[in-house]
Amino acid sequence: MLFRSLQYGPNLLETQRALAINYLHLSRENDAAAAASRALQINPNDAESHYVVWAANGKRPDDQSIRKALVLNPNLVMAHVDLATAYFFKTRDYNKAADHYKKAVDLADSPQLHNYLGTTLRSQGYFPRAIAEYRRAIELDPNFAPAHMNLGITLFYMNKFNDSIASTNKAISLNPNYPDSYFFLARSYEATNNPQLATKNYVLFLDLVREQENYSSYISTARKSLAKLQGGSYSK
Repeated sequence: MLFRSLQYGPNLLETQRALAINYLHLSRENDAAAAASRALQINPNDAESHYVVWAANGKRPDDQSIRKALVLNPNLVMAHVDLATAYFFKTRDYNKAADHYKKAVDLADSPQLHNYLGTTLRSQGYFPRAIAEYRRAIELDPNFAPAHMNLGITLFYMNKFNDSIASTNKAISLNPNYPDSYFFLARSYEATNNPQLATKNYVLFLDLVREQENYSSYISTARKSLAKLQGGSYSK
């Protein structure tokens, strides 16, 4: 369809906008920005094209392009989602991240969005509200592993270790490739005095992450716990 549009209507707003979005999905940011700029020459008030310009230029939360996009179309779900994610990871502004995830959820009720909102609420210490979001995600898709995992993590932080074990085991049964599931499962087993299963899951966690820098604090905790559980040093 896009190829046909390029043949018969290369200068149409819809064609340039679709081209910009496709380039963005392919991580061709320069091409995406160029196509979006061409679309904005045709219609300076095209919200999606302002969004693409923003997304292709680093997704800075303070960039005026995203403000313009949401003024023009307050119901642009992808803009709310990406702006929320930018607030979460780039500035750690969890209040604004939660606001935009909530707007996205209100516009598009999906397990992924409830999971994102739940994690943002958990980061603020709102554990019961986070649990409600994860359970809504699971209600929408009972096989959505990230929601089961994050529910288990939140229950761990609430010292509900047996419930955490049940949720993280469910997450692993659905998708065995999330390191966080093994880490928090190990911690819950350690907290409930089950050294054998704690050891097993710490080792599985370490095998999965293999020195990934973003897991450095978890790796340190896992190694210290393994040393304690094994009555000596642990090196791997």
